[in-house]
Amino acid sequence: MKVLRDLFTNLQMFAVSDYTQATTDAGISAEMKTYYDTTLLRNAQPNLVFQQFGQKQPLPKNNGKVVEWRKFSDLAKATTELTEGVTPDGHKFTVSTITATVKQYGDYTIVTDVLQLTTIDPFVSEATKKHAENAARTIDTLTRNVLLGTTNRSFAPKSNGTAVSARTSLDLTCAITPKAIAKVVAILKKANAPTFNGDYVMVVHPSVEFDLITNEAWVGVEKYTDAAAKNIFNGEIGKLYGMRFVRSTEAPVYAPADRTGDNANKIAVYSCLAFGKDAYGVVDLEGGGLEMIIKSKDSGGTENALNQRGSVGWKVTGYATAILNPDYLVDFECTSSEFSLTDINNGTPTVDLPVAS
Repeated sequence: MKVLRDLFTNLQMFAVSDYTQATTDAGISAEMKTYYDTTLLRNAQPNLVFQQFGQKQPLPKNNGKVVEWRKFSDLAKATTELTEGVTPDGHKFTVSTITATVKQYGDYTIVTDVLQLTTIDPFVSEATKKHAENAARTIDTLTRNVLLGTTNRSFAPKSNGTAVSARTSLDLTCAITPKAIAKVVAILKKANAPTFNGDYVMVVHPSVEFDLITNEAWVGVEKYTDAAAKNIFNGEIGKLYGMRFVRSTEAPVYAPADRTGDNANKIAVYSCLAFGKDAYGVVDLEGGGLEMIIKSKDSGGTENALNQRGSVGWKVTGYATAILNPDYLVDFECTSSEFSLTDINNGTPTVDLPVAS
């Protein structure tokens, strides 16, 4: 009988009925709701890599689903000499707006009557951590996918110095190098892109990190001695030539679905997004934008008649990303000397890739 009872209980976890109709977190005190929301944010923040650098815009309340950023034009140089006693005409700012439509995202896990919410339940605490990681990776992927819309690209040269002007021309020798990094820094400087406390930022995949940290010019975070040491970004690993590097497994990987056959595309290509301050904007997640939702086993109606099911989940009320200053964003693409033949796609759109040489 115990086997049948356990089987029935497990099957109930995967039933297709809609268990999310309850509109309140029944059985959860205000203190516990605060605890779980705090836990969600605390565990999500270290994994929010792309999101942390966006210009934050509060989610509009009672104003529809569109969030707006304002962009001020640069002023023309005042090279005309002033005439004594004569006030010049001056110049007006031109203000343009950039908008994005916010959308809701979220996920949850149905659990059986192991949920006991009179005290802080270890299962719920662990589930909260896992959902926090899931929320952060989801939000960062959404941000990343928008940034990939940039047309401002740079490619790592081949080891013999041959310049590369297209993704399909990259080969296994096109790993990231200090010189290539210096070029990206120069591109951003030429665009007058503002910095983050004197440096630009590039988000790299761990496979690209390998080529960075093995270079003799590399400066790891443990060697910081300047102001950067007081303000380490989430995921930051080091810097080089005015570029601070942040690691993320969500950094784009263009990898082939099939590596078989002599003419198959076999090389994974890595998109390393580099940017200055105010390159893009995101919806601010503080103030309730990201929330933990827990349903106790005694919530719901007749669809949960025996109080067998509860749920743990997260929801972002509304989120969006928009590129604000395209010139402040560079998509630097390269290969990995160690991992390009084995890495798989991480949700980055499939593209034509070069053949291994």
